[in-house]
Amino acid sequence: MRCQSDCYKVDKPLVIVQGTTPVLTLNVDYDLSQGYNVRIAVKTGVNKYFVLTNEDLTITQTDCGCAIMCTFTQEQTLTMDKNISIQLRAKNESTNKIIGTLEYEIRVVRVIDKEVI
Repeated sequence: MRCQSDCYKVDKPLVIVQGTTPVLTLNVDYDLSQGYNVRIAVKTGVNKYFVLTNEDLTITQTDCGCAIMCTFTQEQTLTMDKNISIQLRAKNESTNKIIGTLEYEIRVVRVIDKEVI
């Protein structure tokens, strides 16, 4: 899943601080902005994960495919441990074709105060 302009990448933040509300942007060389059910699984520990779907994401068409922005809540980032993994899967609503990515690991910085503010 690459294009000539190298649009397939994960943009900042590559480090997430617990208890913050970061925005993670995934640039994908498929246009998933219309007609796809998109799921991003966020693995927060052994057998622990949550899933973001179209309703949780902002997906916009780009010259190379699309940009998918995920905004995490304080509650979500507080469940994250030392590292998390993310993985994208998408299903075309008309053809049922499914695409997916490898798992990408992101470093998580712990906070001492784990209360939501």
